[in-house]
Amino acid sequence: NYNFGDKFLSVDVRSVQYKQLRRVPNEVSYRTHMAALMTTENDTGAEEDDDDDEKLSLDMDVGMDEDGEEVFDPMVDNLGFAVWKYDMLQWHAFTHKRSEDEKHEIAGRTTAMKQEYGAFDTFTNYVHYFEEFEFFFNNNEFDDVHRDYVECSSKIRYFPFKMCMRQLMDEATSQIETILYFEHDVNDRYDSNATYSFEVKQFIDHRFESTVLHFNNDEHWDEITAIDSNMNMQWRKKCTHKLLIAKVCIEQFDENDSRASIKFPSKNRRLFVL
Repeated sequence: NYNFGDKFLSVDVRSVQYKQLRRVPNEVSYRTHMAALMTTENDTGAEEDDDDDEKLSLDMDVGMDEDGEEVFDPMVDNLGFAVWKYDMLQWHAFTHKRSEDEKHEIAGRTTAMKQEYGAFDTFTNYVHYFEEFEFFFNNNEFDDVHRDYVECSSKIRYFPFKMCMRQLMDEATSQIETILYFEHDVNDRYDSNATYSFEVKQFIDHRFESTVLHFNNDEHWDEITAIDSNMNMQWRKKCTHKLLIAKVCIEQFDENDSRASIKFPSKNRRLFVL
């Protein structure tokens, strides 16, 4: 970790050992969300050429911040960056031995989406900045007597929610379950001077209020990473973009020691190639 004035930089270098295709019921297609957003934002009523289908037109600059950096629509910024990252990681390329069913599914997905690869290459032209908030959840008092424990963070800066984590015993599986959810500030009101509409606020607020993430339920997560550090430490990190405007994760170091985080895109600096 490095400090540059009032900015904090964290460098995380990892090598991927292998990737495994996950089958998630009712999975969310972020590409579909992005296509809908782009269609809505770029709908001018004009006819489009056939060549326009090859790449989406990313007219996503919604303004400049006080430092002169470009600021995108939050959903476009968060989901577009995620899809671009998955494409850069060649999510459809697998090197481990696959079953026939898995080969068929990979081929089907790749065929259906091959024209969409590179649709978000615009993100390559920027340095992307994020604001990340962490919440450490350490419960050393969980035992046969204290079988349900809840703790919440402070309010997430300018956002009217707190991160809350709950630990309880799942009677069905006899396993300790860690749950992440969001608590809405009862004093929250819509600001008539906001750059977003009341309908957008209601939509995003509902996403946060209705999101309950169980760490042990892999269907709740888009990314699952098993981390093996050089210090003989192993832990798991699970993340999702289902909040649409932010990426939320839980890292579990052991069953009583977890860290939740939420990461919002903040601004983008265009790269100039000479």
